Amino acid sequence: MANDSATTTTTKSESYQPNDSAALPESANLIADKKGPGILLRTLKRGDENYFPQPGDLCSIHYEGRLEPKFANNILTPGAIVASSRRRNATHNNNNNNNSGNQHMALQFALGAGHVLEGLEVAVSHMSLHQRVEATIPALYAYGHVGYPPRIPPRATLLFDIELVNILPATKENKNDAADVDGNG
Repeated sequence: MANDSATTTTTKSESYQPNDSAALPESANLIADKKGPGILLRTLKRGDENYFPQPGDLCSIHYEGRLEPKFANNILTPGAIVASSRRRNATHNNNNNNNSGNQHMALQFALGAGHVLEGLEVAVSHMSLHQRVEATIPALYAYGHVGYPPRIPPRATLLFDIELVNILPATKENKNDAADVDGNG
C-alpha cells in the first residue's frame, strides 16, 4: 500500500490508488515518494540481485523512452520513441563502423546528482546490475505540467525500457554531487 510520507515505499499494486491493494504479477513494483502516482517497475530480465547502485555511483544504462499512447500529439504518434540510447548507438556505430559493444554508448550518470529525469533516478536506484525493467514514469517524475514542447506534451506519462549495464563505485566528486542535490552536501 502506498503512503503520503516522504520516504520511498515499494508496493505491489496495479496503479497508484491510495486504498487499492489489487495484486500485480510478482515482477511489478510501485515506487512512490511524492503525493500522486508512483513509478511502476516491471522486471523484463532479472539482474544479479547482488549489486545495487548507491548515491554517487556512476551508473550506465541503456534506455528507450516512449509516450504513453494517450499522450500522443500531432508531432508524435502513439508509442513513438522520444529518447533512446540504443538509437544513438546505432547512429554512432554506423557513422564510425564501430560495433565494439553496447556499454560504451550507454548513458552514464552519477546516481542522485540530478542529471537525468527524477523517474530514471528512482527506477535505477531500485535495480540490480544487469536488470532490465519497463518503467511507467508519471509526469510528476518526468517533465511535469509543462512538458518538453514540442516532443513531450504537458502532464505526459512516459514508458521507459531501462537496462542497468554497469555500476562504478562512487568517487568523492560523485558523492559530493549526489549529496548537493539532496541538500546534504
